[in-house]
Amino acid sequence: MTSNELHLPMQSHRAKRNLIAVLVGLAIIIPLASFNAINNKGIFFYLNKAKNKETFSTFKIDEGSKQIVALDGIWHFSVGDDMAWAAEDFDDSEWAEVEVPGRWEWQGFKGYDGFAWYRKELTLSAADLKRTLSLSLGTIDDADEAFLNGQKVGGMGGVPPTYISAWNQRRDYPLPAELLREGKNVIALRVYDAQQGGGIVGEHIGIYASNMPRPLVSLQGEWQFRVDESKDFHSIQVPGVWEQQGYGDYDGMAYYRKSFGALDVEPDEKLVLLLGKIDDTEEVTLNGEFIGRTGSLSKIDKKRDSHYFKLMRRYEFSSSLLKEENVLDLRVFDHGGEGGIYQGPVAIVRKKDLQDLEK
Repeated sequence: MTSNELHLPMQSHRAKRNLIAVLVGLAIIIPLASFNAINNKGIFFYLNKAKNKETFSTFKIDEGSKQIVALDGIWHFSVGDDMAWAAEDFDDSEWAEVEVPGRWEWQGFKGYDGFAWYRKELTLSAADLKRTLSLSLGTIDDADEAFLNGQKVGGMGGVPPTYISAWNQRRDYPLPAELLREGKNVIALRVYDAQQGGGIVGEHIGIYASNMPRPLVSLQGEWQFRVDESKDFHSIQVPGVWEQQGYGDYDGMAYYRKSFGALDVEPDEKLVLLLGKIDDTEEVTLNGEFIGRTGSLSKIDKKRDSHYFKLMRRYEFSSSLLKEENVLDLRVFDHGGEGGIYQGPVAIVRKKDLQDLEK
């Protein structure tokens, strides 16, 4: 028997072991891939989830903003659900205390799924109130509604009976100037977790002041939205991808609409509509008048320039287009992956204020 013949049985055995390993791997990956397609969270999320070591996406705070109040640390916390807990003057002194960021399962509430509330007081100065402020809550597992001094200011995902997870979406909510007060302010947060880890889990939690000029009107928050197959508009949060708000895996044309009132502007004053970043391309009209477009709103954009989604949108227009009641409409085309107005700022500002800032 030659030396080559001696190696044949060993090579055959090794090949069989490799084949078995490949088949076992496929038996694991294929079901997970199918699960991923349905749940839109990713294979490695569920592999890590099983180990209780899930990782969350990290996000970079806009370089044009600065944290003025840190909100990490101790918050008051209660499981259960009562909308009265959003009230500014609600007494939460008997509630538990938890560390934020951190899962509530790690802080005495092991195995709890369902509704829970967080509350925290903060102090703002008169100087703070002159700036454009936002509330950053990192990422939350799974869905939330945020309140400032008893009034809702934002939310991501959906709570029962229309549950939608937004576990990997960053929460950045603009704070309307009319709700802010010098001195004490109260943040209340309603959170729903469907399974396993729940709570405020992301980074960069705090109140942020933007270096952008104070807008004539902030357009972040609730918009009306529909997809091509539907004639009915439904509520959606901007900024935020539509896949995390009930439209998973949808690619194609979608429609955004936002109404706002009269603005304090001069006749024929030059204004700028800021629309942040949009995935992928869009056309914009104000009160039925065309004011701008990026791309061609078709699949050809992917071949022409696959980086439209990285561009900050700024559209200049004249105040002569404004009315006492205004309607802003966007047609947005997404040719694959995530879609929508996914990053701010979203607002109308004076062109002069923007130019002064950029000098």
